Amino acid sequence: MPVKTYPQLDERSLALLREAVLRLGSRGAVAEKLGYARTAVSQALNGCYPADTGKLAARIVEIFADHVACPHLLREIRAGDCREHRERPLSTANREAIKHWQACRACPLNPVKQGDAA
Repeated sequence: MPVKTYPQLDERSLALLREAVLRLGSRGAVAEKLGYARTAVSQALNGCYPADTGKLAARIVEIFADHVACPHLLREIRAGDCREHRERPLSTANREAIKHWQACRACPLNPVKQGDAA
């Protein structure tokens, strides 16, 4: 029976993770900041993470990136602004606000996409 393989971290997430290890001094410190186990960080750095890396990559970007490329706005925004948009309640004030809210629910940068099992 073939072993299932998963896509590993994208170049940006991997670079951010490596930089964080250098800055914080250890994989354990990075893991603690991310809310992941040290072994998960080590596996991701070694390209052998045994599961889907989507949530891990989103968390790395959320914690360690200054700016993110918003797929809805089609431009770079501050990571904090991304988090604020993502955590806002649904506003029915205007059509664009609704579209942005819906886009955030399905965004690959959202660590907890709507419909994912937690």
